[in-house]
Amino acid sequence: GLGDVYKRQNLGSAHNVDNGITNASPFAVTVPVDAVIGTTRMRVSTKYNTASTACEIDFDGEVEDYSIIVESLTSPTITVSTGTLNFGSVQVGEVSSEQTYTVSGSNLTANISITAPAGFEISTTSGSGFGASLSLTQTGGNVPTTTIYARFAPAAEQAYSGNISHVSDGATTKNISVSGNGTAPAFAAPKNLVATVVNGNDVDLVWEEPEISGG
Repeated sequence: GLGDVYKRQNLGSAHNVDNGITNASPFAVTVPVDAVIGTTRMRVSTKYNTASTACEIDFDGEVEDYSIIVESLTSPTITVSTGTLNFGSVQVGEVSSEQTYTVSGSNLTANISITAPAGFEISTTSGSGFGASLSLTQTGGNVPTTTIYARFAPAAEQAYSGNISHVSDGATTKNISVSGNGTAPAFAAPKNLVATVVNGNDVDLVWEEPEISGG
């Protein structure tokens, strides 16, 4: 809030008027630099022909409360470098190639929390550290431009879509739309299969490992 500050102010005078302003109106209120963002109460106490005290009662005057809304001159802002990532088709149990984008923040009061939808993973490091969410720490209200690595890891044969959300207190949430299609794993017949009957009942099978593309 504005703090428990008691300050005397010459409100001027008004003679023979109903609900009129004084000759010293209007007044300016100086908001302290450390004031808490939000709504706080300002109490104005006036007394006839002399100054009132902070907690005076039973006097010839008036007390009024006002709501003061303290707003930041600069709003918290999150910036992302793209709005869409499409990963195409990926076999179930495999992961896609990584795609990247950048995130930054300014005038922040909290860290940036990033969350990926089901089937997608994110990391700040290429090749490792992938998971469903991560946090970027703000220092002095800022998050420097940071590269985010995203990949698609389908668990079922279906289409996937959703948003990678970027959230910080007071900032407008920024979403990146992601999509991909989970497909059936590839199967291939063994190469150079040779069957040999042994002892009239048993069969020995010998083959070469097939090459599976698209994994």
